[in-house]
Amino acid sequence: MKPRTVPSTLYDGRYYESSCGDFDLFAETGGRCLARKKQFIISMAMARPGMRLLDAGCGRGEFSAHLAGKGAEVDAVDYSKDSVAITRETLGRLKVDDRVRVTRCDARALPFPAASFDRIVMADIVEHMHEWELNEAFAEMARVLAPGGVLVVHTAPNRWRDIYNWPFKRISHILRGKHIRKERRTAGELELHVNIQSPRTLARHLSKHFAYCVWTMRPELLYPMSAYERFRACDPMNVFGSRDIWALAVNPSRGAEAVRRHLRDSFFANRMITMGVNEWRFVRRGFGKWIDGEPVFRPVKKRARIEIPVHGEVRGFEIELQSEGPADMRIKADGVLDEKIHVHPGTKRTLSYDLKRRYRYAVVPVTIDVDGGEVRLARIGFV
Repeated sequence: MKPRTVPSTLYDGRYYESSCGDFDLFAETGGRCLARKKQFIISMAMARPGMRLLDAGCGRGEFSAHLAGKGAEVDAVDYSKDSVAITRETLGRLKVDDRVRVTRCDARALPFPAASFDRIVMADIVEHMHEWELNEAFAEMARVLAPGGVLVVHTAPNRWRDIYNWPFKRISHILRGKHIRKERRTAGELELHVNIQSPRTLARHLSKHFAYCVWTMRPELLYPMSAYERFRACDPMNVFGSRDIWALAVNPSRGAEAVRRHLRDSFFANRMITMGVNEWRFVRRGFGKWIDGEPVFRPVKKRARIEIPVHGEVRGFEIELQSEGPADMRIKADGVLDEKIHVHPGTKRTLSYDLKRRYRYAVVPVTIDVDGGEVRLARIGFV
């Protein structure tokens, strides 16, 4: 006998406002800002103007809004009445409601013709569906996905984390005299997360309908670019201790190589974010902060060493500087450029440099030393 579907009434306004992932960030920004994990999901879709995208299980509508902001035509679907209402409010608030159609329906029976979508995003919906529902949903996604399309999947938590990581964490807390519950998930999560996955079980489901790639690594460890990242990428806790599971899937006729190529291109293209600075290193090393989803640089008073990731082949880069007061500075890139410049107060200055060697899928280190005064980086990018 098949288990009963989780009632849609459990996914009400209270759930989306107080329990659903990143509800605090949504309450603060109204969907304008996305958590790092969700930014990575958006980047994997590689949405472009003219594409048709499906947001399956749209929740509060953040994904639909940001995908539409990239010029794509989006269909957002969810079987929860409150989800549909909140999504429409989010789209109206972010002024993208003219590019998104919201439909209340089940992901197992989509009201769209075959091969309708270039991209499909299934973010945090897999764990809410029983095995039989998930198989039917993936079959439906395969039906509506265009021949050259890509399915993006994210699910959490990782079953292996509950089995292998949580017991050790409990023992560690108990030995230190701290209380920690026996079950990692709360009562509410146990009620809604009826089918948490491991990388192996998710791969088994996808293999019935797609060529796929499944992984659990943190985004910055997928393509390690430094010795430290390569060391961390070999850590088994990134497999068994990671909370998140990611997957990309395509039409079986395209093969696994098409999946790996899309993953590589989307990852490197989006490490070159708006200002060309790697998000994770940028934030972790304290060179700036995020405002409305964009990096804003802090003033450089002494030294800043920034590692700029390269996507494709580049021969040079540009730096745009601004200063409220006079400042002298020296710029060094890859040890081959070393120039001392003066920035006048209240002005912007754009500097262009030619690199002595070409770069492809690598990191170019840029060091900025300020001798007197302070400067702010307005933009960094490759040419």
